Amino acid sequence: MSRRGIFCLSGVGTHKEGVCERLGLVDLTRVPEELATMRRALTSLGLEEHLPFDTEEREHDVLARELNNSEAPQDARTLVVYCTGHGIQGDHGFELLLSDGYSEEPARLIKSLGQEKWRNLQEIVLIIDACSAEPGLDAALIEARKANTWTSLKGFWGIGASRRLEQATQGSFATAFAEAVERAVRPSWNISHLDPGTLATTVNEALGPNQNVWLAEGHPAEPCRALPNPLHQNPRPPTGLSLPATWAARARGVAAPDLPGFFFTGRTALLAELRAHLTATDDSDPLTAVTGSPGTGKSALLGHLALTTGAMAGRGDPQHLLEMVRAAPKPLALVLDDLDSPDSPDNPDETTTTPEQWTEFLSTLRSIEGVRAVLALPATSRIPLPATTHHLDDLQDESAAAIRSYLDRQIRLTVPGAREKDIAETLDSLAPHAGSEWPVAVGVTLPRVTKDTRSIRDYQARATRELDATAHRVCRERVGAVLGGDKARAIVSALAALCGYDDTVALPALEWAAAAAVETQDVLTAVPLMRSLVESRPAEDGTPRWRARFGHPEGGGHAKPEEFLQRLPQVGGWREVEWRTLDPGLLALVSDAAARGLIDGRLVDEPAFLLGVPPGVASRAIRRLGAKGDSRADLARRARMWQLVPRTAPDADRALLLRVGAERFDVKPVVNAFRTGRPRTPVEWVQPDRSRTTRLTAMTATSAAVVSVYDDDSLSFHDPADGTVLRPPVPVPGTPRDVTVAVVRDRPVALVSTWRHEIWRVACDEDTAPVLVPELVPPRGEQSPLLVSLHPGGQVVVAAGPEVWTGGLDTGAAVRRLALLDTDVLAVRTAGEAAEPVVWLVPASGRLRRLRLGEVPGPAVSPFPVPHRPLAVAVSEGGDQALIVDTAGGLQLRGAGWEGVVLTPPPGAGTLAAALDGSTVVVGGPVGRAGWLDVHRPARAAAPARLPLDDAAVAVALHGKDRLIVARTCGLLSLNLAGPHD
Repeated sequence: MSRRGIFCLSGVGTHKEGVCERLGLVDLTRVPEELATMRRALTSLGLEEHLPFDTEEREHDVLARELNNSEAPQDARTLVVYCTGHGIQGDHGFELLLSDGYSEEPARLIKSLGQEKWRNLQEIVLIIDACSAEPGLDAALIEARKANTWTSLKGFWGIGASRRLEQATQGSFATAFAEAVERAVRPSWNISHLDPGTLATTVNEALGPNQNVWLAEGHPAEPCRALPNPLHQNPRPPTGLSLPATWAARARGVAAPDLPGFFFTGRTALLAELRAHLTATDDSDPLTAVTGSPGTGKSALLGHLALTTGAMAGRGDPQHLLEMVRAAPKPLALVLDDLDSPDSPDNPDETTTTPEQWTEFLSTLRSIEGVRAVLALPATSRIPLPATTHHLDDLQDESAAAIRSYLDRQIRLTVPGAREKDIAETLDSLAPHAGSEWPVAVGVTLPRVTKDTRSIRDYQARATRELDATAHRVCRERVGAVLGGDKARAIVSALAALCGYDDTVALPALEWAAAAAVETQDVLTAVPLMRSLVESRPAEDGTPRWRARFGHPEGGGHAKPEEFLQRLPQVGGWREVEWRTLDPGLLALVSDAAARGLIDGRLVDEPAFLLGVPPGVASRAIRRLGAKGDSRADLARRARMWQLVPRTAPDADRALLLRVGAERFDVKPVVNAFRTGRPRTPVEWVQPDRSRTTRLTAMTATSAAVVSVYDDDSLSFHDPADGTVLRPPVPVPGTPRDVTVAVVRDRPVALVSTWRHEIWRVACDEDTAPVLVPELVPPRGEQSPLLVSLHPGGQVVVAAGPEVWTGGLDTGAAVRRLALLDTDVLAVRTAGEAAEPVVWLVPASGRLRRLRLGEVPGPAVSPFPVPHRPLAVAVSEGGDQALIVDTAGGLQLRGAGWEGVVLTPPPGAGTLAAALDGSTVVVGGPVGRAGWLDVHRPARAAAPARLPLDDAAVAVALHGKDRLIVARTCGLLSLNLAGPHD
């Protein structure tokens, strides 16, 4: 190829002894580095060095003489001259110092170019990298503009590293210039050359305030063409190429002949080796071969080789090729493509030749003197290969890297000015779609974008569609050649469509075949044919799985993804699936099918599915309900339900919390599934979620009624058997202080003491107003908070400070004093049979007392001391046992049969609630934003059963056999303790 741009260099940094001392200078040690930097920068632009030298430095006058005396290259149109060294003020103005102390005017370099032999030169760029370079450039410009000289006809651009009287720091200009060139070189349809003025401005900004670049110019009003942009692309399709149009398109790296651009990328080392082979003059084998499977780029490689070396290129049958070779002048560099191939892409109707014919052809070709050839053969070639053969199938990793560079250039051309971060992200997105397949990568060679330039996101979306469609087509063609078109379309479409649902999806052969409605062996046959466009992703147990690198094209007769999704065995027979061991990718597909309503029933309504799959899969399945049109309210309820279920916890705990959440937030399908017994939980009923503006603060219960107190001073009443409401909520005048409930004469009755020092009677199962019972308020009761406890026998015990009083319900008689304790009473609890009622008194001192009640109270029983101040207390129904939670977190059991029993509270958790009967102790409280319960069986040696709660437990009550009412701040919950946690 003809040379259009050349450059020359000179530089002096080392001087003879005494020169620098005489002039007050020092040697410039970085001159060789500056010359090397500029040589690399100018060579990177495609310029060729004229008058090269192999020493570290060259004298400026030597360069001037060589330009004057040597032959001028007649095909050179532009020249860049770079000079570096000391700049001094000589007899004739600015001069460049030579090593012997003499000096050379830069204008002499220009004068050397004024001869007729340089008449074809059109543009000159002179760069002086020295101190005080400004006057030297001005003098050179004057020389260039002298009348009646050849240089006066040329354009001149002068760049100086410094202005008059300024110092030029060593290495600064050359480094800044090389960096400016590197930044300016960008793929472009419009910018064919770099502007010296723009480069000078960029360099000037890098040098700092004490060194300024100087420009001296004299040229026509047209752009400088001495500094070509090597990444510029002609916006018009090329004409007159030496290859057939389709072959030339592949050699240029475009998808079709009518597209502009030369984008061939990669194979640098191989191309250099092939060029060396074509130009060799030794006695080595004149033939070398390139082999590869279809789509590895054989034709593109050899076409590019032909276009860049001028080698003769050919295709066809052996006889035609021999005639072409014999008629060509020698020596001959020859590139032959598509040999021994039964289906030439450009000649589909050509007659298939035999291996024997091709073998004879190669033997004859070797015998023709002066011919060296590169041959392209299929990987399955039937003829003997030359000794030197390059296998492109072995270079797939190199292809992938080259494809990324190819795509990078396409992005920069299509979206000029895109940010580097956006380009990198787009490359990361696009490159995997092509794998290492060049036939796919060229799908993004789009026509030049001018005034309708799109954003990089628009380009990414468009390029992704192009890549996906091309990859899909390439895979169908390869698989179809072996299995037929129908199977190929089904196999390729099934994998691409299903992998598009989720990044985790990779299909085992069985599921892939089922989705495509083909045999498993068909899928296994297709995998190697799809090559790098299908990614192998074995499962953790080693089961082979595959994932498409490309997406499923939309429209164009392609089946919808749902068609393949509903064929999966796990979709049709999901009830038999073992969710815990199912492949994660298949889990994602099945959950999506469930959300889309493609299966009989909805998996998101099945606790077994929600609990069996990874939490992330279940979360996505719930979120996808929105795409199916479920109401936002339903989605919100399900989301709140699912938030209660921890990602990592024992199976029984997760099931319990899911059941609680489903009942609490009224997710009826999930509740109904639980009620059929899958899976089994201890939950009996859950109070629906209340308004978030009120919270439950206290609870007490009997076998016939549960009474709850809320922070808005209202009371609610529920049947402990099934949670149904016994009566409408009722407010009690004054804030409730203590609540007690008992079944008196077969009717549940509640007594409520308030901070107004009043006691009210409330019917639990009748819609009647609370009734004030002043006779139960002891004398001086207004001086201390009132604590009250009602016994089923009708006895009432009231405490005020350290005094304890007793009375009867509905008797109308005033209370009478029962006891005086050593400190204020913190809790009062009545218990025992109707004929033998007892009361437990819990003072602040911790010296508990148990007294018998009756018309005449029995003698006092010895106190039951506890080590710390009591916080909460529970009494067994029979009245012979008590559980005390103290302020230190300790659990103290007192009473008959439990002497010596020690209960250990859970570490780090607060205990606020307690209940017990003859065989069971239950304690609970808050932990973080949730709650906990421990169920102790003191008669057993086993550790307590831990039950998680969705909210903090504020009270618990045992009723019946193994049945527990739990009051959480959000509402009531009933559990059967003979469940999975027991």
